[in-house]
Amino acid sequence: MLTRICKKNLISILLLIFPIFPAFALDIDNISTREEAIHLARQGKASETLRWFVREIQTQGQPSPKLAADALVVFSWANQCKNGIRLYRKYTPETLPAYGWKAAGRCARDVGWTETAVDFYTKGLALYPEDSAIVSGYIHALVDKNELDRAHHFIEDNRKKLASSADFWMGKAYLHNHSNEPYAALDAVERADEISPGRRYIIREKVFALSSAKMASLAHDLAQEHQPFFSPAEHIKLEGEVVAQHIRWNTNPPVDKNRPFEHIDASLAMIEKFQKSLSAKNPALFERENLRLVFDKMIALHDRHKPADIISLYERLKDLRITIPDYVFTSIAAAYLELRQPETAATLYAEIYAKSPNNHAAKIGLFYSLLESCQEKKALDFIDHLNLHEPAW
Repeated sequence: MLTRICKKNLISILLLIFPIFPAFALDIDNISTREEAIHLARQGKASETLRWFVREIQTQGQPSPKLAADALVVFSWANQCKNGIRLYRKYTPETLPAYGWKAAGRCARDVGWTETAVDFYTKGLALYPEDSAIVSGYIHALVDKNELDRAHHFIEDNRKKLASSADFWMGKAYLHNHSNEPYAALDAVERADEISPGRRYIIREKVFALSSAKMASLAHDLAQEHQPFFSPAEHIKLEGEVVAQHIRWNTNPPVDKNRPFEHIDASLAMIEKFQKSLSAKNPALFERENLRLVFDKMIALHDRHKPADIISLYERLKDLRITIPDYVFTSIAAAYLELRQPETAATLYAEIYAKSPNNHAAKIGLFYSLLESCQEKKALDFIDHLNLHEPAW
């Protein structure tokens, strides 16, 4: 049974909506049709156009499903999602077309109302069970609500029916990303890209999935092929990840034993080149991204056996009261040990081990630091401790 919205309720909605709008330059009396209002909203006049929709809803008393759905869409475009949901709740949702349910669910997600979003998408699915965007929105909303098992079961139950939908695979990728399963997420995004190649949001998610899967060069190259899809800050971050990946490769044995530091020197040159380029192109981003480059440089300097340079950078960062990430401290501790300052190295290694007891470099470093600082009993006790608690393999 449809519930009619009485005039009193409509006025309540209007009182909620009108205070958020200032004086409008757009003359809504010149708008004659719903299609014309939508066209103006698409041209960047969503906030002004909402006034026309409110007036039409007031005039009709019981708004048509399309009018209500279009109003929800425009509320979303105008970043007035909470007011859109208020309007939604005053209207009979069973009569909305599919895109109205999508707009309502998207609005709820945008403002962080995850339970409301799940409810909206559930009602939409009851009417449009094979609408790919509603299916994807439902999966996203479940993940946002942290109902991962429910999302997983829904995906498995509908995989065969919806396997040809790119949106379905993007929902699956979202679940895997939230579950810290980067390779499964990448597989799902690649399936979506095969079904619907070149779509902006799929390409963006594919680049981020490649990055999460530690494929920085591939992520950077794909982003370069689709430059307009990414902001300058995103391009810079991806380029920085390529530099970081290059440094991580330094742990591999050198290709040419006669030139053992060739790859490391190339990494250091990449960092310097990137720093200069970033400083010239985008000084605002340089301040933020340069720190990451400094941390990467400290790791590369460790591989290059330049402990004094590492300590020099470390002391400067301390003077500036810069917070140094945990992953850099093993290189700093190793530098102190190499410079014959085992007491300082032992202190740092002990801190690393306390935070990350599975850090193999911290365990070895702590043992040798204790030994080098003439703390043989502590070193042997530590080895006995590891012998009792470490797996035999």
